[in-house]
Amino acid sequence: MQDVFIKDIDKYIDKQVRLKGWVRNIRHSGKLLFIILRDGTGELQTVAFQPDLGDEKFELAKRLTLESSVIICGIPKPHPKKENVYELAVSDVMPIQIADEYPISKKEHGPEFIDNKSLLGDYVTSEELRACTTCNACVEECPVNISPLNIILELRRNLIMEQSDSPTEWNNMFANMENNQAPWQFSPSDRLNWKSDLN
Repeated sequence: MQDVFIKDIDKYIDKQVRLKGWVRNIRHSGKLLFIILRDGTGELQTVAFQPDLGDEKFELAKRLTLESSVIICGIPKPHPKKENVYELAVSDVMPIQIADEYPISKKEHGPEFIDNKSLLGDYVTSEELRACTTCNACVEECPVNISPLNIILELRRNLIMEQSDSPTEWNNMFANMENNQAPWQFSPSDRLNWKSDLN
């Protein structure tokens, strides 16, 4: 069985695959359970049918909550009513972690449950963001196939381009790249002057 990303699901129609991600939404109707799964590449509706999945696995799947991390196996199928849309006929469900109840998941909850915190500043400092060497280890080790590196790069881009928040050394480099097409403070016409010392 092959691990695949949601964005590539159309390449595996009628083949057994394994998806890893988080529960974005979940609802059930009788013997049917609909789990909207997301990973770092997209979202997909997965459909679990109790007689096919089995009572034990079906009850286990019903215990999933929003943002629970889970592995779901099954066979991708074209959506019966939507063109170029696909869903997964579930054959197995393996929760990795059942998340606590999401604060705004229930209808009786409202905006007062939002903590008004943001990822950058409240949980990750700008210094920590800049300390990342983009070695890609977080992407390779992530058990649910997301790309934290993309988030880091977008946060950096926001800091620099939207908030004008970057170290002085970086600003000098940016100015040199804009004016001299290189990080160094040399005119492009002087770039080959070092050759004059060669005999």
